[in-house]
Amino acid sequence: MRIAHLADTHLGYRHLTRTDEAGRNVREQDVYRVFDEAIERIIELKPDAVIHAGDLFNSYHPTSRALGAALDALRRLKRARIPLVVIAGNHSTPRYAHVGHVFEVLGRFGGVHAVWREPETIELGDLAVHAIPHHPDPHLLEQSIRAAEPREGLANVLVLHAGLDGLARVGAGEAGSVSISGGSLEAAAGFDYVALGHLHAREGVRVNACYAGSLERLSFADQETRKGFIEADLSLAASDPGRVRFHDTTPRPMATIGPIDGSLDGDLAERIIDAAAGIGLEGAIVRCLLIGVDQDLFRALDLPRLRDQFAHCLHFELRPEFAATPPGIGAPQDLRAFLAARGKRQGLQLEELLERAQRLLAEVDTATEP
Repeated sequence: MRIAHLADTHLGYRHLTRTDEAGRNVREQDVYRVFDEAIERIIELKPDAVIHAGDLFNSYHPTSRALGAALDALRRLKRARIPLVVIAGNHSTPRYAHVGHVFEVLGRFGGVHAVWREPETIELGDLAVHAIPHHPDPHLLEQSIRAAEPREGLANVLVLHAGLDGLARVGAGEAGSVSISGGSLEAAAGFDYVALGHLHAREGVRVNACYAGSLERLSFADQETRKGFIEADLSLAASDPGRVRFHDTTPRPMATIGPIDGSLDGDLAERIIDAAAGIGLEGAIVRCLLIGVDQDLFRALDLPRLRDQFAHCLHFELRPEFAATPPGIGAPQDLRAFLAARGKRQGLQLEELLERAQRLLAEVDTATEP
């Protein structure tokens, strides 16, 4: 009995303003590409079932392209006779009950079990999948976990979408996210496998419980070396090292240069270029951290030279921490300085705030394209 476990595919995700020759957001296409790669590999593996642990889409009202990517995958899995169980995550759960759920559409496809209203147990031959969709109330979510009972004579998989107390990882600070206690997972010790979603880093948190992580890096806060999905062989003992196998996807490279001390002597642009020497940055998303840099020196940077030097990157940005007062209105880093000040007062994470703001700007740019 083998299953493929993936999560946090975030179909429809958009970031930056770079578009391809067809006018499509490049980062959105990256997400579709690794998703297609994972589905192709899963079909080659021919598991008994695919378990998607939430956040199939990046929004509860996905774009036509995002929905199309999902439906194409469902069609391919159906042709391969591989059933799919997918639960709703926080991104794909509407904030209001009167809003229709996209999973109503997915559930109409044969071989697809889309769980979003309430917990369900789906029997697929010798496999029982106990699917618990996202719920904004952690107490009700934990009650559902504790109420789930393995079915005798079957391989039992519990699937849920939540963070874990004390395990701070990318995804934990998202809107609508919830975390559960370690005690809840202890209550699931009787399950053969617990397929977890929500945190974007792959990690085994118990002998029988794993986060698959996301298929693509979605922010600078997530620079995990490996991305992909899990193949779990439930016929093997939980302690067997061959029971869980990770299959890699090929996400777009991300790189951080620095931090570079801007208070030191020498041409700052030259020092940035030197710091990037020898790093494979073709097509990468790159940020360069500057510390202690003088405001006037930053304004005097030879930006055309840096643009030419890093033209082979998909995206290159400078992130300075100024030695004195941050730049005034109209300076290149106003947004970051503003969010840094606001986030500090509210106890929010700067990187999460900045990534959200940049994604929103990218969506606005895309929506206003002719």
